Amino acid sequence: MYTDQDNVPFYIGKGCGDRWRPSKHVNGHTAIKINSIGVDNVKVYFFHENLTEEEALRQEKYWIKHFGRQDNDTGILTNQKYGRKVKHKQYPKYKRIKLFEEAAKEIHKQCLDVIESLIDMELYSDEGFHDSEEK
Repeated sequence: MYTDQDNVPFYIGKGCGDRWRPSKHVNGHTAIKINSIGVDNVKVYFFHENLTEEEALRQEKYWIKHFGRQDNDTGILTNQKYGRKVKHKQYPKYKRIKLFEEAAKEIHKQCLDVIESLIDMELYSDEGFHDSEEK
């Protein structure tokens, strides 16, 4: 949540990576508000951390509805939506690659564990698989 110099909330966002930083807002009503009060006068509060994506989206929607939006005359926030679901393509390419690499490493580790178990049971060696009765 962003508040102004008087601690009045004006923006609620789920955030992702460094998107929580006020300087990341360059367009829209939130950017206009930040520019009008000065980025150094924006206070950032984190209501929750380490939530699942689903819970983070639910909380974002709840707090936006709680404070209301200026654009539809229901409240004080510069938000123009009640939150949104982040789609896979919105993750930066480097993040998708990193997630893929982490998954590949985990799969590789699991494969090595299986091979090690087969070797321990004398069912596999450098020559390949063996019948359990061949020893």
